[in-house]
Amino acid sequence: MGSIPRYIISSIEVIINEAKDIPARLPNVLALKEALIQAKQWNSDVDTLNAADHYPYLDALEELVNKGRPIPVRLEFLSQLESQVTAAKSWRERTARTFLKKNSTYSLIEVLSPRIDVGIYPVTKKRKKKENELLPATMDKNEKQFSNPAHMWSRLRSGSCLSLNQCIR
Repeated sequence: MGSIPRYIISSIEVIINEAKDIPARLPNVLALKEALIQAKQWNSDVDTLNAADHYPYLDALEELVNKGRPIPVRLEFLSQLESQVTAAKSWRERTARTFLKKNSTYSLIEVLSPRIDVGIYPVTKKRKKKENELLPATMDKNEKQFSNPAHMWSRLRSGSCLSLNQCIR
């Protein structure tokens, strides 16, 4: 459709400088000056993000893109930032579809974050009962204790027996 062409910062600066030489009041020059100030501020914000030691958050990039869209100046990094935001959103959606179940109570960050408690399961009564059922029924309680490796290691650590053979006996 009929969109207004956006000029680069350097050409707008030239137009503003030429307008100073005209001995008439030009109302559009004030709008150009304001647009130039906004464009330079936006470029400095982009430079600040690029100079940081870490990657910016997606929210910061989205905010910067939304701030740059209404500026009537061609911003050289705007299209690049828009494509990065679009790519990040599509990655987040694909990752959520892959790792999250429907109606999950967890967020994507919770699912993808490493946990400390992985592999640590509390010993339940049901599990202890199952272990005792696996031992021969003819063994008495003391023999069952000694056939349990965890019990033997705890006795070794505590010093109640000096060697593994003593713990077995």
